[in-house]
Amino acid sequence: MEIQIGVAKIRKYATSESGDTLELVERPGGGISVVLADGQRSGKSAKRISNKVAGKVVGLLAEGIRDGAAARAVSDFLYHERGGKVMSTLNIISADFTTNTLVLTRNNRAPMLVAHQTQIEVFSDACMEIGTRLGTRPVISQMPLEAGLTLLVFTDGLLHEYHPLEIGYFTLLQSLLSSRFNNFCVRQTGFLEILQ
Repeated sequence: MEIQIGVAKIRKYATSESGDTLELVERPGGGISVVLADGQRSGKSAKRISNKVAGKVVGLLAEGIRDGAAARAVSDFLYHERGGKVMSTLNIISADFTTNTLVLTRNNRAPMLVAHQTQIEVFSDACMEIGTRLGTRPVISQMPLEAGLTLLVFTDGLLHEYHPLEIGYFTLLQSLLSSRFNNFCVRQTGFLEILQ
């Protein structure tokens, strides 16, 4: 199975650098995990937080710790280190070859969108960022790992910079999928459907 990963990153207006960090790690039992963290504030201070969060998650995943446990551990670490005064968003996306599943772990208010077959599913259950209290749990979703899945994950910067109805992250995914489907339109319901 081939996994393709594309990343687009830009710093916030009038800041020296982006507060987002993205890391990849090979899973001990086979597969790959992508870790996306966004530290509180902006610029260098946010970057330091997101680097630390992503680095610790990657270290735990590389040792074979499960995604949800890694997210909880790093949340507690950040809470103790910063006294509950600093938070970070966190996404872990894992193609797990041991279980042959796609595991989506979210501590991020921005949704994840997954396109498979003829529909786009939106994962937007309420969840909390990490670091502000002990025992913060991620929202975890799991689905069979199959060829043709397309996943769109982003930090809240996309939602803050652009009004969600104007930007249309659904439209963004629609354009990414244009090579897979000739004629389709997207309409929002409980999930999005691609109509051929």
